[in-house]
Amino acid sequence: MSYGVSFLKRRTDDTIPLFTSDDLSQYKNAILKAYGIKEEVKRTGKRGRPRKSTIIPHPDLKYAVVKKKRKSRGYKDRSRIRRRK
Repeated sequence: MSYGVSFLKRRTDDTIPLFTSDDLSQYKNAILKAYGIKEEVKRTGKRGRPRKSTIIPHPDLKYAVVKKKRKSRGYKDRSRIRRRK
């Protein structure tokens, strides 16, 4: 999954395309890895291991989820758009 998204990023200019998937977590992780912004966590000054930095979605990132429900004769498509922040 990650290879396909990183390949797409290399082939396009700086614009971020609209992504659609079937809500598998691998897609979300691959898209965030390619188009996410690394958010550094400030050090607290306390003892112990510092917290890991997190990856947040780019503000221009659009991700649509297609939900399919099985009917007796084929699929019934239900689309919804989810904006991840």
